[in-house]
Amino acid sequence: MDDRIGNIISSLEARGLQPGAASKADLAHIDATIATLKDEAFSGDAEEISCDKLLERVSNIELDAEDSEGMQALRKVEDILHCRKFLSIAEKREIEGQEPREFTAYTDEELAELKHISDVRLRIETAYTFAEKGRASIQRHLEEIPITKEEISHRDETGNTPLYIFARDSNIEAVKALLEKGADVNKASENNATPLDVAAEQGRMDVVEVLIRNGAITTKKTLNILKPKISKELLFILEDTSLFSQTRLIPRLLNYLRLRNPELWTKEDESEKNKITGLCHGLTTLYCYYQFLDEENVFFERIRIALSTDSDMSRSLAETRYDDLSEDEKELEQLCNDILYLQAPLTKGGQSTPAKELSFLSDKTEIKTLSSQLHFAATFPGDTETGEFEGLVTILITILLADAKKQKFLFLSTGDHAVGIFYKNNECFFYDSNTTYFSPAFDITPPYQEQGIRWLVKNLAFTTFDQQDRITLGINIIAQEDLSEIKAKAKELYSVTNIDFKEDDNGFTPLWIAANKGDIDSVKFFLDEYPAAVNKRAKGGATPLWIAAQNGHIKVVNALLDAGATVDEVSDDGCTPLYIAAQKGNIDVVKSLLDAGATIDKPGKSGATPLYIAAENGHIAVVKALIKNSVEKGIDINKPNKKGVTPLYIAAQNGHIAVVKALIENFVEKGNDINKSDKKGKTPLYIAAQEGNIDVVKTLLDAGSTIDKPEKSGATPLYIAAQNGHIEVVEALLDADAIVDQVADNGRTPFYAAAQNGHVDVIEALLKKGATIDQANEEGVTPFFIAVLNNHIDVVKVLLGKGANVNGKLKDGSTFLWASAAIGNIASVKVLLEAGATVDMAREDGTTPLFIAAQNDHIDVVRALIKASIEKAIDINKPIKNGITPLYAAAKNGHVDVVEALLEAGAKPDQADDNGVTPLYIAAQNGRAKAVRALLDNGAEFDRAADNSVTPLAIAAVNGHVEVIEVLFAHGKPNINDPQRGGFTLLAIAAQNGRAKAVRALLAKGADIEQATDDGATPLYIAAQSGHIATVEALVTAGAKIDQLNKKGFPPLYAAAYGKHEKVVKALLEAGATVDQANEEGFTPFFIAVINNHIDVVKVLLEKGANVNGKLKDGSTFLWAFAARGSIANVEVLLEAGATVDMAMEDGTTPLYIAAQNGHIDVVRALIKKSIEKGIDINTPNKNGITPLAIASNNGHTATVEALLDADAMVDQANEDGLTPLLVAVLNNHIAVVRALIIAKADVNKASVDGYTPLAVALKNGHTEVAEALRAAGAKE
Repeated sequence: MDDRIGNIISSLEARGLQPGAASKADLAHIDATIATLKDEAFSGDAEEISCDKLLERVSNIELDAEDSEGMQALRKVEDILHCRKFLSIAEKREIEGQEPREFTAYTDEELAELKHISDVRLRIETAYTFAEKGRASIQRHLEEIPITKEEISHRDETGNTPLYIFARDSNIEAVKALLEKGADVNKASENNATPLDVAAEQGRMDVVEVLIRNGAITTKKTLNILKPKISKELLFILEDTSLFSQTRLIPRLLNYLRLRNPELWTKEDESEKNKITGLCHGLTTLYCYYQFLDEENVFFERIRIALSTDSDMSRSLAETRYDDLSEDEKELEQLCNDILYLQAPLTKGGQSTPAKELSFLSDKTEIKTLSSQLHFAATFPGDTETGEFEGLVTILITILLADAKKQKFLFLSTGDHAVGIFYKNNECFFYDSNTTYFSPAFDITPPYQEQGIRWLVKNLAFTTFDQQDRITLGINIIAQEDLSEIKAKAKELYSVTNIDFKEDDNGFTPLWIAANKGDIDSVKFFLDEYPAAVNKRAKGGATPLWIAAQNGHIKVVNALLDAGATVDEVSDDGCTPLYIAAQKGNIDVVKSLLDAGATIDKPGKSGATPLYIAAENGHIAVVKALIKNSVEKGIDINKPNKKGVTPLYIAAQNGHIAVVKALIENFVEKGNDINKSDKKGKTPLYIAAQEGNIDVVKTLLDAGSTIDKPEKSGATPLYIAAQNGHIEVVEALLDADAIVDQVADNGRTPFYAAAQNGHVDVIEALLKKGATIDQANEEGVTPFFIAVLNNHIDVVKVLLGKGANVNGKLKDGSTFLWASAAIGNIASVKVLLEAGATVDMAREDGTTPLFIAAQNDHIDVVRALIKASIEKAIDINKPIKNGITPLYAAAKNGHVDVVEALLEAGAKPDQADDNGVTPLYIAAQNGRAKAVRALLDNGAEFDRAADNSVTPLAIAAVNGHVEVIEVLFAHGKPNINDPQRGGFTLLAIAAQNGRAKAVRALLAKGADIEQATDDGATPLYIAAQSGHIATVEALVTAGAKIDQLNKKGFPPLYAAAYGKHEKVVKALLEAGATVDQANEEGFTPFFIAVINNHIDVVKVLLEKGANVNGKLKDGSTFLWAFAARGSIANVEVLLEAGATVDMAMEDGTTPLYIAAQNGHIDVVRALIKKSIEKGIDINTPNKNGITPLAIASNNGHTATVEALLDADAMVDQANEDGLTPLLVAVLNNHIAVVRALIIAKADVNKASVDGYTPLAVALKNGHTEVAEALRAAGAKE
C-alpha cells in the first residue's frame, strides 16, 4: 500500500510542478488505485503505512486552482490516508484494552481523524467498518459520527446524497443513523430517484420499511413495485403520503416565502412553529375549498406542481415583479397567496382577508372570501380511557345534521392546533393540520350519523387532543349559503348539558363574530343570551363594538351601544371605535359614536387622532363631522401625531384637496399655524411640493404658507419639487417669488437637483428665473457634471448651450473628465470629450484621465482617451510626478487589454519610473504573466534591471511567480546561474523567499542547486535559514547537499536550528544531515538551539542523538559555558537533556565552580540540586585546590555561599596554602560572607600555612568590622 499511495502522491506532485502534464488516464488510474486501497483498508488486508509522513507530503502539493480533477484526486488521497489512520488508531486502542469493548464514545484523536475525511460516505463507511470488527453497537458508532446538516444533504459528484447511496447499498444501520441526524428522506438524486425508489428497486424491504416510517413518499411506479411486497399497514401509510406530504410541502413554501420577502419571514417575534401552523391552517381551508367546488383533483395537482418545482432556488426574489417571475415561481406564488389568504378562518374567527402583509408583491387569488355563519367556544369534559366527549358529540350532531343539504366547513381549534371538517352529501372529510396526510371520508348517512360522529370524536380524542380529560375548542362554522336551520338551533346548542360556553383561544365570542359579520339578528340573540360579552375583548384588544365600527355595521353598532358597550374601549394598539370608524370612512358609525359621547381626540399609540386618520385617508364627510364637533368643544383640529405630523400635513401629502380646504377654513377661526412642520422640519407646503400635489400647493400659497421655509437639511419646497420634476409646482412656486438659488445644507441648489434627475423642463424654468448655471455643491460637483454622470443628455445640451464649464474641478482637484474616467463612466467621458473637455488636464499629483483609467482597467474609457489624445497630438507616455506612465500603471495591475491598447497606440514599453522600474519589471513583480507577455511581444527588454540592479526575472523569482518566469525564459535566453547582488542566483532568491514552485521551475531549467552566495550560503542553506519547509523539501528531493557549509562553517541544519524552524530541522535530519557538525568555535546546531532557548528544536536534535556534552574551542562544555554566563534557562535545558554535571575544564574548574565564581545563584542552585541527585561531590576543587565555596567566599557572593553551605559544603576545606573559605573572605573584607561562614561553624582560629589566623589577617588589613565579628565568635590572634 505504501508504494502505491507514494506513487500517487509523486504523480500529483509532478502535476503541481507541470500543470496539465497529467492525462485523464492518470487520474483514472489514481481513482482505481484508491478504490482498491479503500477495499483493503476495510477488509483488514492493508499494509502498515506512515500516514503522517504521507499526509505531510500531500499538504505540500500545490496544484493549479483551476485543476479541479487534480484537486479532487488530491482530496481522495487525503481521505483514504485519514481513513487508514483512524482505523489504525482505533484498532490500537482496541488491542491495548484502553476501554471496555462496549462502545461509549470516540476519543478526541479518533474524532479528529473522522472529521478530516471530507467524503461523508467514506466517513460513515469507515466508522461502520470499525463497528463491524467487534466494537459492540454499530448504531452507537454511527450516532457519534461527526457530520453536519449540510454534509447530510450534500450531493456527491455522481449527484447522490449519502442517504440515497446507503439505501441503494442496503446499509440499513447507516440509513437509520442518517435519518436520526435529520437527513431529508425524500431528497432525490440528479436522476430524480429518491432513497425509497432505489431501495424498492434493490428489493430491500427492511430499508423500505424504515424509509416509509420516516415519511418517505413515492411515485406511482415505485408504489406498484411495493404493493405485493409490503404489509397492509405500510401500504396504507404509503398510499396516503403519496398524495400529499406536509413534510415536503411546508418547507418548500417557507423557503419560497423567505426568498420573496426576507424581512417579514425572518421576524424574530414570529416563531417558526407559528409560521408553519399558519401555512397548515391555510392548506386545510384550501383543501376544503376545492371540496366545495368538487375539484379535489385541482388541489392535488397544484400540490404536485409545487413539489416538483426546484427547491434550491437561491437567487434574490425580494425585488422581482410578479410578471418577471418564472412559471414555476408564479405557481408557487399563487399557491402561497391562496394559503396565506385562507389561513384566516382558523386564526381570525373565520374572516378571510387578503394576506398582503404576510405575503409579498402580488395579491393574486381567485379564492372567494369565506365568512362564518356561527362561531363560539366551549369546554367539554371527557373520559380519557374511552375517548368519549358526549357534549362534543351532541354539538357535532346538531351542527352537521342541520342544513343537511348545504355544504359547510367546520373548524375545531385548540391553541395553535386546528382540525378542519368538511361536510357534503352526508359525508365528512377531516384533516388534522399536524399530520402529514388526509383522512378518508367517514359516512354519516342515516342511520349511521351518531356512529360516524362518535368515531370522529374518539379519533380526535386519542390523537389531536392527546387524551385530555377536558378540552376547550373554538368552533367555527363557515358556508357560502345561509345556514338558517343551524342558527335556529343556536338556543338548543346553548342548552346542551355539561358544556361550558366561552370565548375561544383568540378571545372570539359568538357575539364578536356576529358583530364582525354584521349579522344583526345573531347580535341581538347573543346580547340576550350572553350580555356579559358586550365588552369582551378578542385577541388584539378589539371589542364587538370596535370590530363592528371597523366594518361599518351601523345597526350592530347602535345595538351594542344600546346594550351598554363602552364607547371608548381601545384595542391593543390604542385605537378607539371612533378612530377605526374614522379610518375606514364609516360616517354613519362616526356620527353614532359621537352622539354616544366618544372622545373626539383620543389618539392611538402613534399619537394620531380620529381626525388625523380621517384626513390621511381623505374621508371628507368624516373630517367635516369631526371638525364641527371639535370646534364646538374647543379642541385643536391640527393636533400632530408623535412624529409631529398634523392632519393638514398628512392631507397635503396625500393630495386630499377637499380635506386641506376644510382644515384651512377653520384655521383662520382657530388661529392655527399653517406652516406647522413635522419633526424633520417639513411644512405642509413642502410635503405637497414633494408629492407634486399642485392644487394643494396653490391652496396653501393662497392661504399664506411661507414659500422658502426649509426642512432640517436645508431643502426648500422649490428644491424638492425641482428634484422630483414636478414642473407645475415649480412654476407655481417661482411665480410666487421662491428664491431660485437657495442652497441646501449639502451645497445643492434646486437647479442642481433638477439637473441630477434629468428634468429638462424644470431646468429651463429655473434658467428663465436666473438660476446660477455652474453653482457647485460642497464636493465641487456642478449641475452640468451631475447631469453628465447620470447621462441626462438633454440636460447636458441645454447647459452647454448656456455656457456651462466643461473643465470644472471637484474639491479634490480632479476635473470632471478625470473623475468620470476614474469610475469608468464611458458615457460621461464621451459626453465630456464631445463637449471639448481638455484630455490631459492633470491633478496635482500629475495623474491624467488616461492614467487613472488605465490604472483602474476601464478599457472603453482608455480607448476613447487614446483616440482623443491622438487627434489632439497629446503624448500618451506622459508620466505622473514619480515617472510612472499609464502603461506602467496598467502593467502593474495586470490589465492586459489596457496594456495592449496603449502599446498599439505607441506607448513606450521600456519607459521607466524614477527608480528605473519599467512596465515589464513591475508586471513581473506582481505576477502579471499576460501583461509580461504582451510587453515582451511589443519589444520590451526582458533583462533590463532597475536602479537596484534587480532584473524582471529576478523580481519574479523573489515573488515566486512561476508563470512569469516561464514567459521570460520563453522570450530570451538568460544565464540562469548569473549572480545578482550578494552573489544570489535566481534559485537562491526564490529559496530565500520560500517560493517552492519557482524553485522547482528553476531547477527544471538547469539552475545550479549548489551555487553559493558571496557568504557561501547555498540555496538549501538560505531556505533552511528562512524556515521555508516546502522549499527545503523541494531542494532536498532535487539532491542538494545536506551538510554544505557556508563561509563561517555553518551547515543548513545549524541555520534551521538557529531560526527555530522545527519542521525544517526534522526534514534535514530525516534527509541525513549530520546532527553534531560544528564550526571552528565548536558551535553545533544543538548548542545554538540551546542558546536561543528553542526547546522544540532541542528535543528534535536530542532524539536524533545530538551530543549534550559537546565542547567549544576553548575546551569548555556546553554546560560549563552556560554556567559561566549565568544562563539558567539554558542550563536547565542541558541538565534536563542529561549533560554531565561535573565535567571540568583542563584547569579543573567545573560548571558549579565557574557559576559560584561568578555569583550566578540560580545556576548554582540548579547545579547543586542535580549534583545531589547524581551523588556528585560539590566540594571538588580545581587544580589549585580551590573549592566552589572558597571561590564564592573570595568573590563575596553571599547568596552563593549560603546555598553551598545549605548543601553541606565543607566549610573549612583549605587549598595547598592553607587558605580556608573564611580566610579568603576575611582577606577581602566580605563581612556578610564572614558572618555566614561563622554561622556555619567555620573554625575561626584555623591559620594558613604561613601561620596567619583569620583575626590576624583582619587586623593586619584594618578590617575592623570583620575583626569584631571574629572576636565575637571566639577568634584569637
